[in-house]
Amino acid sequence: MFILSYMTTFIPIRIYILNHILRIPLKIDTAFAAVLLIVMGYVMKHYNLLTKLKELSKIFKIMIFMVSACVLAIIVKYNGHVNIANCLYNNPVMYLIGGWVGITVIVTLATFLNERILLRNILSFYGKNSLAIFSIHSLFLYLYANILSHIFNKQFNIMVNLTYSMAIIGTIFVAVMCIPIPSIFNRTIFKVNNKILNRMGLNK
Repeated sequence: MFILSYMTTFIPIRIYILNHILRIPLKIDTAFAAVLLIVMGYVMKHYNLLTKLKELSKIFKIMIFMVSACVLAIIVKYNGHVNIANCLYNNPVMYLIGGWVGITVIVTLATFLNERILLRNILSFYGKNSLAIFSIHSLFLYLYANILSHIFNKQFNIMVNLTYSMAIIGTIFVAVMCIPIPSIFNRTIFKVNNKILNRMGLNK
């Protein structure tokens, strides 16, 4: 699996026809890229690293967070923009290290946020409804870019020419806009889907 992941991700198996690149159908090559990152979750679960991390003193957790964040910042600066959907990874080694370090940053930060009930509930909401939110959030990203383009009379593209401050504000904008999405999905798409599965006898 890992060999296949590497081949389809960093040594893309693509067909060249008349100077056009045909990717693996359904962007399966993109899915393989995630396998190399998901393995870190398996390792953390297998060795119970999350529990061990929680048991560390606050000083050690802060040190882990700061070192990981610094490494991540360096990788982001020198490896540049990456886009898994389009198989854009730049340096594959830096991409993988950045992914693993980024996971460490998020997990360590989560141990601090877990002590804050409000923040924990907010993160829990987005985590439990990630499927519905993920399927629709791109529309709000493009809406945000379109709003910026009209305000500043300049063409803005997501993950291309936004400043850091614009990206942060955009993240908050999308997060807020996505709040009603799970409720809408539960009352429409998921409800219809469950009815279909029940009729087929597949929803157990």
